[in-house]
Amino acid sequence: MGKVDNSLEGFKYISLNTLFDTDAIINNGDYWIQFTLLGVIGIVLYAIGIRVFKGKDLPL
Repeated sequence: MGKVDNSLEGFKYISLNTLFDTDAIINNGDYWIQFTLLGVIGIVLYAIGIRVFKGKDLPL
């Protein structure tokens, strides 16, 4: 959203896409820390999602 409007400039730092550094990937830079952090965040959110879903009383 930060690139859509100048008034939303602060939102560019909230997104997880800021961890995906395309310039470092193209130029063979150091990007493993960002990939590791993205993976850890993904696994944690996945585990939270499983826990919330199992806690629901769904009439299946």
